Amino acid sequence: MGVTVSGDVNYRRNLWQYGKKVEDIMPGLVKGTNVVVGGSGDIENCTGIKGDSFSDSCEKLMKEFKSVKKVFATKRESISASRNKISGKVFDGKEVMKSKEYDLTHIVDRVGTGDAFMAGIIYGSLNGMSDHESLEFGVAAGVLKHSVEEDVNLVTAKEVEALVKDENVGKLMR
Repeated sequence: MGVTVSGDVNYRRNLWQYGKKVEDIMPGLVKGTNVVVGGSGDIENCTGIKGDSFSDSCEKLMKEFKSVKKVFATKRESISASRNKISGKVFDGKEVMKSKEYDLTHIVDRVGTGDAFMAGIIYGSLNGMSDHESLEFGVAAGVLKHSVEEDVNLVTAKEVEALVKDENVGKLMR
């Protein structure tokens, strides 16, 4: 019907303890997905596809699942519980594009940051952004979510756009 379907294959071991195995469920879901969010480890855990790199994993995923056209992923370097470095990447079937990296020094809450990342990607795509622009928007949305308690990202698109553009971030506007 021409609808783009996105799916997050971020593997959570503790969610697969209730009767079904990940390999019994996820390949069927990925089969109908166009945009996947997940890194190489998630791809392997959810589909059994092993790659030597992110691009290799994505190429193999796209070969196995013809519907998949793009794969987005975040990279988190955990320095401490309250300090992380965050970036992202996207594979479009030809190349890997990377986002800028953010150094978060006062994390309030990590819950919902992956959902904010994916929502940002979807927002970017629906608003005519390129894959790289959507990636940057998604990473910035996820980064800002680290400053919001609980699981809902209470920031505006304008605030995300300002972070992407490095415009007056963290400054009092009068």
